[in-house]
Amino acid sequence: NINASLKNKLSNQKENLKILKNIYLKLKLKNFPKKIEVYDNSHLSGSNPVGVMIVYQNHTFDKHSYRKFNLDKDRIQLSDDYFMIEQVLNRRFNFTDKWKLQKPSLIIIDGGKGHLNIAKKILKEKKISNIDIISIAKGKNRNTSNEKIFNTSGLVDINYRSKEFFFLQRLRDEAHRFAISSQKIRRAIAMKSSVFNKIEGVGKKMKINLLTFFGSIKNIKTASIEELKKAPGIGEKIAKNIYKEFNKIV
Repeated sequence: NINASLKNKLSNQKENLKILKNIYLKLKLKNFPKKIEVYDNSHLSGSNPVGVMIVYQNHTFDKHSYRKFNLDKDRIQLSDDYFMIEQVLNRRFNFTDKWKLQKPSLIIIDGGKGHLNIAKKILKEKKISNIDIISIAKGKNRNTSNEKIFNTSGLVDINYRSKEFFFLQRLRDEAHRFAISSQKIRRAIAMKSSVFNKIEGVGKKMKINLLTFFGSIKNIKTASIEELKKAPGIGEKIAKNIYKEFNKIV
């Protein structure tokens, strides 16, 4: 079983290497795509916007290197994908953290030519010239056969039935999956936090203390005043405010 598994792994790596070589040639890249970073973003009607980065290297998705960027909704223009991708790339390439120093060979943006131009502009502003950029634009009616791939020179002629096209779509789809799941998590956290907004005296730190102490919103709602007072930083006055809010006592 070990020998069969190893043989299968080596076979897959050989096939992936062949695909990467063809991508390198067909897309006219400057660098062989050893490390690929793929970017996407997600929001719900402009709320809880999240940008993400996934990484593909050593013939696999490197999930330890995935990153998400919670974007400030007060500064963001609702539903503006260009603005969102600009924020994400500016934060990715500000080199404030050690992991950011490890640059990719290739960047893939989920979007069209406009998204690619934003990425190109940011790298130029930061004087980064040794990274290839491509974008994958969704087809009409989200038909995969109509999807288009752009590099910095324009539209790339690549067969949508080819292994190379499918491989690039798979990378894009993984970024999209991670963006959607990250946005759902952020939305869920925001919804949990919002139930306290009407309660006088309950700030951000107190919300965290309550959720940490009781473990769930349901437990907080069903707690007595005496139980609420046991949570860190919750005095009798605030405990009564919380109890009244959830038990509708006037």
